[in-house]
Amino acid sequence: MLKIKRKSFFILSILVIISFIFILNELLNIEKEKKSYNITIITDDEINEGSITMKSGADKAAEEMNVDIRFVSLSKDDFLEEQKELLMGENNGETDAILIEPIRYEYLKDTIEKVNKFVPVISLQSYSEKNYKINSVVFDNFNMGVDIGDEILKSVSGEKNLVIVKDDLKSDVSEERYKGLISALQGNIQYKTVEFKNSKHMTYYETAKHLIESDNVDIIVTFNTKILESVSQAKSDLLGVKSDVSNIKVYGTGNTRKVISFLDQNIINGIALENEFNIGYLGVKNALNLIKDNEFKSDIISSKIITRDNMYSVENQRLLFLFIR
Repeated sequence: MLKIKRKSFFILSILVIISFIFILNELLNIEKEKKSYNITIITDDEINEGSITMKSGADKAAEEMNVDIRFVSLSKDDFLEEQKELLMGENNGETDAILIEPIRYEYLKDTIEKVNKFVPVISLQSYSEKNYKINSVVFDNFNMGVDIGDEILKSVSGEKNLVIVKDDLKSDVSEERYKGLISALQGNIQYKTVEFKNSKHMTYYETAKHLIESDNVDIIVTFNTKILESVSQAKSDLLGVKSDVSNIKVYGTGNTRKVISFLDQNIINGIALENEFNIGYLGVKNALNLIKDNEFKSDIISSKIITRDNMYSVENQRLLFLFIR
């Protein structure tokens, strides 16, 4: 009888301990869910419409997941050095993860690896080399360039003078897109590359106007949104002066009000549209998974070609206009 009582007591004790461990684990998980996390986002530019859209996606994720976002845009003349300074400044124990849009990954590589030992660093938009093994949420930049190239080849015929316009910053994102574009164009159409510099001596707009007035261009492509706006504005302004300007085709990337307006007017003939909202949302979501569970899913986000003919489809309106969600 005594043995039976002891056995029953032992089994009961085991059950109580298991129940206690289970309840404690549940309480810890609940506490973990309630905890607020701090995430810093460092952009690759000054505050602009693209970064505002990305911030909207990040804010949406933060609202759903109990995250506090600190959004840092660039303000100095030397963007490359400023990104490095900001990244080092965030390594202060006050943030749980850093999302950064590296202008040039190679330039930031050592700093990212150093900071990443203490706080998770996640690359947004820009591809990092595979051997760097940094977590990332990026656009498929190469294929974005390929898609623009395919759209150009589909839309034009005969011998054309195509000009690829780059900026002097040469960010990883833009360079990867240009590689994709050139891979699609090579052997199919003649092209040349020019570089625009924005300064008090010569603005993007003035350089674009000179290019269009040169009578030596049929197609202009750029993956710099500010240059795309300037080229489009110059084309629009010259329409009343030079009738053949309407024949110049303009392609690029960007989702600003100006770009959308010029697309609607057929001043811009096509854009590869990236979903900035998703970059912000998935960046925060994946960062939180990394903080809480030490697991990260690297996402690659594809783009869409938008033209005047398809810009008002339901799906494309959601991409173009932030308020339609």
